[in-house]
Order: sequence, then structure tokens, then C-alpha cells
Amino acid sequence: MINRKKIIILILAIACFFVFNKVKANSSQSFHEGEWIPNIYLVKAMPNGYKRYQQGLILHRTSDNQFVYCLEPFASLNKNALYQEINYDYARQLLISEKTWERLNLLSYYGYMYEGHEDAKWYAITQILIWKTLYPDYDFYFSESLNGKRKVGAYQEEINELENLILNHNKTVSFQNDNIKLNIGETITLKDENETLKDYEIERSEIKANIIDNSLIINSESLGEKTITLIKKDKRNLNKPLAYLHDESQNIIMSGYYEPKIINIKVNVNGIAIKVTKKDLDTKDTIKIAGLKFKIKNLATNEFVENPDNSMDKNIFLTNSEGFLQTHATLQYGKYAIIEEDSNLKGYLWNKEPLIIDLNKNNVKIENYNTLIYETAFYNKRKKSKIIVEKHGEKISMDLKSKNFSYDFDKLSKTIIGLYAKDSIKDINGNIIYSKDTEIMVKETDVNGQITFDNLYLGSYYLQELKTDAKYRLNSRKYSINLEDENKEEVVKTITIQNFLQKGNIIITKTSSLTKENLSNAQIGIFNDKDELIYEGTTNQEGKIVIENLALGNYYIKELTAPAGYNLDIEPISFSITSDKETIYLNLENDPIIDIPDTYSPKCKNIVIIELIESFVLILCYIQIKKSLNYYN
Repeated sequence: MINRKKIIILILAIACFFVFNKVKANSSQSFHEGEWIPNIYLVKAMPNGYKRYQQGLILHRTSDNQFVYCLEPFASLNKNALYQEINYDYARQLLISEKTWERLNLLSYYGYMYEGHEDAKWYAITQILIWKTLYPDYDFYFSESLNGKRKVGAYQEEINELENLILNHNKTVSFQNDNIKLNIGETITLKDENETLKDYEIERSEIKANIIDNSLIINSESLGEKTITLIKKDKRNLNKPLAYLHDESQNIIMSGYYEPKIINIKVNVNGIAIKVTKKDLDTKDTIKIAGLKFKIKNLATNEFVENPDNSMDKNIFLTNSEGFLQTHATLQYGKYAIIEEDSNLKGYLWNKEPLIIDLNKNNVKIENYNTLIYETAFYNKRKKSKIIVEKHGEKISMDLKSKNFSYDFDKLSKTIIGLYAKDSIKDINGNIIYSKDTEIMVKETDVNGQITFDNLYLGSYYLQELKTDAKYRLNSRKYSINLEDENKEEVVKTITIQNFLQKGNIIITKTSSLTKENLSNAQIGIFNDKDELIYEGTTNQEGKIVIENLALGNYYIKELTAPAGYNLDIEPISFSITSDKETIYLNLENDPIIDIPDTYSPKCKNIVIIELIESFVLILCYIQIKKSLNYYN
């Protein structure tokens, strides 16, 4: 244990030593201003209007007088400063993007001292383009003299040449067809459309190939996939590019080689390929679904054809996004069985029946680059999908226990319902069959209150009632239904939709015909137009009966029992509820019971005699008064 700790400490000490020495070695360079460039003057302008004028000047590394470029146009150069040297991860350490660093490196590579760019003016041109790359909002230009006017169009031809060198550098090899296939023994010539192939060389190749000008000549001598590696690299034998950083002096870069560009060209030397396209059995349309699994068996060897592209299972081929799979062109003539491996095709039935094919010279065709192809289709049947609507409507009936009407539901025919797309309904390929809210079909419920919407695609739908019997309220709700793939041959969704009767209210008030007071305990019955009793109730202390939610229709009221002391009202009172939520007010009167005297009773006879005597006395008094009046006249 102790020895292990000593070893770890020793390793850390050695690592620290090398790190320290590396940092020290990378921090020992200094730089100085070199020679002036005759007749070249520069202006550096900030967005705020501040300008600095100078004559063209070349900077050098002090140790070997190698020219370098300034990265900070308004920073001073401290010739005594010892810089930190950077030879990796330039962009991060310079706080710029990788794209910006790549351009800086190529500007310095193709700029001053590149072939044909030995004149010192190229240093100034390169320097200005470096500043413009780092500070796009600043203005850098050539002037006619020190502190002079802008020299319009100065060195534009040279600038264009340098920009074109960078543009062409970034172009890569481009052939008319990147999917290179040829049959065994065939030779093909590929021409580079970008005319950059002449700058490349073949680093390694698994097939016979050579470059002549901008053409790549390939000869197939073996079967299978081959790789040709092309490389474009620096031919000036420069060192690695360097950057130098210092907190108290301007940052600097030194020209160096560019990163090699490597291109791997894949070449397939073919036998015969099988192309299997997945199709709908009914429409014959291609099913453009990627990832459907197949196996292909060679019936001569009883072995499965291998798929080198599938690392998970070498015997499985997968369809692409265009709905087909294609083997590598490595097959011999003969019979093969194409087998669908699973049932993961949404909305379709699994086709378990193998498709037997026979490859021969008469049924293969030559496609691009003479690839031998056998094409066939593998069909699947789309699953049936349907929606069954069960329509129920309210009906009124009498509850004998509560002596009140109630509602239940029964099948409702002759109701019209529409089926609509809730979201866009698409086929397996994503093609829109019905756009959102499109009416798909409209049907009417049958005598059993049912509608069947069939032969539907999977997707999201909604049902909406369009018309129903006048006595019902129209059900305006949208009923959403999602038809999803299920592990069965037919996807069926059943939904029940209810309609409620239009209803109103009636308020009955019982009063005395003599006193107009409210009468309680009057027993009332309500009958429909079929003379069926549907409600029975008694007036409350306020003489009222309130009946709510009574369906539209014709009714009549019949008093069953009169309040105490009142005569029974035997006349039926008709009324009708004709609109939804209507309230009807009825004021019904009862006559009080009045006793009639019995003139034959002894008590009654005495009363009559007394009344006759009173009448006789009144008459005598009247006659006497009249005589007295005549006397005085």
C-alpha cells in the first residue's frame, strides 16, 4: 500500500515537471516591428469615428525574424513582452469561432509568400483581410497617402484572388453520383465537377484506382464495398500554425499549414441486389415507412442473406423512408424467400406468407452504374376501421311510487349525424386524406337508432349532430373519437349519443273564487293528450304546485280532490308547452260550499212569523208618516 502511494506521488511530480517546463517553453517568444512597406498606407476606423493612420509595416518574431500578423488593430506591440505560444485549440483560446479561425489560417496561408504573392503588398492585403474578419463592424481600407483619402478600389484584384483561393480551398470533390456502383470487372471514370481532384492524392485504396487531372479512374477486381481515401494536404512544407497571446501587447498569429482534407469514397462492386417495395394491397400505393423488418432466405443454401449495415441483427433488412429495402448487390442467381419479420406496420395486417422469387438473367435490370437489380413488391392489407353510433332519446313516463313523471332513454331514429376530421387525416405516407374539420360523411340513424361509419383511416375524428326530431333539443356537442391501431383485424369504436327532450315549466295557483285567498291541499292531476296520468300533486301552503322539466306537448289539468270547504272543480283545464324552457302560469279557482236554509223546520217557521210582523209594523209606520205630511200641507 505504501509503495503504491509512492508511485502515485512520483507520477504526479513528473507530470507537474513536464507541465511546468512546457508552459515555460511556450512563453519565451517576443516580437518587433520590421520594415515599412513602401507606398502602402492603411486606415483603421472604429464605429465611433476614431481613426488611426499608418504606413504598411511587417511584424517579425524576434528569434528567427519570421513574419507574423497582428490580430488587434488598435493594440500596441510591446517588443519586450514574452508571449504565450499556442499550437492547439486555437479558436477557444483566441475566443473566436472555429469558422473564424479556419479563415484566419487560410488567409495567412494563401496570403503573403504564397506562390506568386512574394511582393510586400500581399502582407498588407492579408493583414487588412484578417482585421476585417475579426472586426466586421470596423472599417479598414487603403489610403492614397498617410492621413490621406480612401484609395477607392485599391488592390481589389489581389483581394479577389485571395478570396477565390480560400473559396476553392473549401470546395470538396464532387462527382455526378456519389453512390458509386459497378459490376465486377468493370472500369469507370468519375469526373470531379468542382475541378479540385487535381489537388488531392490517393492515400490508400481497397480497389485499383488512380487520378488523372480531375478524373478518378476505378477498376473493379473484387466484390463488395471498397473504400478509396483521398487527401489534400499542404505542399509548401510549412510548420504548424501558431498563435501568441499577451495581456499587455497585441495578439499575433503565424502562418502555418492547413488541416488536411480527407475524403472517403465508397465503391460498391456488385453482384445482384434485391429491391423490395412495401405496398398497399388495395391501392397498390407504396407504403413509405422506414424500419419495417424483413429477412431474405437463399433457398439453395437455406441460409439468410446477411445485411452488413445492421449491427443489431445481421439477418434483418429494414425499409427506408421511401418504403423500400435493397440488399447489397452480392447475390447469386437463384430462388429466394422474402419474409416479413413482424407486424409493426401501423394500420395494416401482418403478411405472414413468404414471397418466393427467382433471380435469373431475364428478370434483372441494370440501373445506374450497371447495378443488377431485381425489383418486387410485398403487399399488406389495410385494417378495417369503423365507428358505430348508438343514438338514444329521452321519453317521459309515470313513476307510480312518486306519482311524478320521469325520463328514461330509448332508441332514436331519423337523427342526422356528420363525421368530421378532428385533425388532418393522413394515410400511412403522411398524405392528407381529409383536412382538419372536413366533412367526411353524413348519415341518418336507422330504426334501431344506429349509424355505422366504416372503411375509415386511423386518426382523430369527431361526430356532430346536424338534425333531430323537433321535440328534442339539438345536441351541439362535438364527440371526439380516436381510431388507433390495435392488435386485431378490425378497429371498432362504439359511442352513445343522447338527445334530451325540449322542456318547460308550469306553475299552478289555486285560489278561492269568493275571497281570492290561496288554497292549499288541492290535489291536482296532469294528463297527456293520451289521457294518461303523468303527475299527481297537492298545492302547498301558498296554494301552488310547481312542475319543472315537463316535455313539450298538449296536457290538461284535472282536480282530483278539492280543498276542505270548497267544491271540486270538475272542468279539465287544457294547456300546451310549445317551446323549450317556457314557463306557463295558471290561476285556478274553487267555489266555496254555501249552506241553504230548510224552510220546513220549526226554527225556520218562527223566523218567518217574526219577519212578517216586522214588515207589518214598518208598513203602518210608513202610512202614518205620510198622513202627517199631508196634514201640514
